Amino acid sequence: MIQQPILMINKLVIILLGLMGLILACKPKPAIIEADTENTVQDPVSEPVSSPQDLHQVEVVDMQNLGKYTYMHVREGARSFCVAIPLNPDIKKGTTYYYRGGLIMANPEKLQFKEKFETVFIVASVSENPLSSNSNWMPEGSDNKATSQNETGEIKEVKIIPAAGVIKLSELIQNRSKYDGKIIKVQGQCVKLNRMIMNKNWLHIQDNTVNPNGQKYDLTITTVEDVQLGDVVLFEGKIAINKDFGAGYKYDIILEEARLK
Repeated sequence: MIQQPILMINKLVIILLGLMGLILACKPKPAIIEADTENTVQDPVSEPVSSPQDLHQVEVVDMQNLGKYTYMHVREGARSFCVAIPLNPDIKKGTTYYYRGGLIMANPEKLQFKEKFETVFIVASVSENPLSSNSNWMPEGSDNKATSQNETGEIKEVKIIPAAGVIKLSELIQNRSKYDGKIIKVQGQCVKLNRMIMNKNWLHIQDNTVNPNGQKYDLTITTVEDVQLGDVVLFEGKIAINKDFGAGYKYDIILEEARLK
């Protein structure tokens, strides 16, 4: 008769111990935060992006030709950094070059330099002559005439007949806010061209419409299409206003993602 209460007590103890173990098992454990070595965002290299007027004198330490670009490990005084230009197999190690301006390159190639560069600066060109080291970028407001150049270097003006559905540059630029974010068609002559800067071709067109001061209206276009300097082209693309690419390159109006029509 005495054993039965003892057995009941033992069962209660076992049940209580089981409940305590279940409670402890359900208690949240402290979280362990592991470093994500593959996806950790690196701080950008603290190299200033220079203005279009700044002249740089650099010496090439090493260089690589990859895809559409020539990448150069360069030194400028105590600074060591990487510069990319459109593919140029004539670049030589140990040579001093000059350039102006510079933008931070989006998604650069994986480089094999001894020194690791998280940031690559892209410029239109470099030159061994400081007097000819223009960036070849034409900020908004530049005054270029709609002319083409023949083989002798003479200037030849071109008459432009507007196609159907095209918005004249005078209308577009005077009423830029009206067209912000809209897809439109424009037509004009290519008066400035730089190929494969940040994986795009940059060009300026004019359609011979003029402002009250007699200057021809000029529109900047970015595209992957291949055109030639002097061509009369018809593009369709999206208008953006107050576009700032950094390094002093700000456009009041620009046509992006443009396609030839």
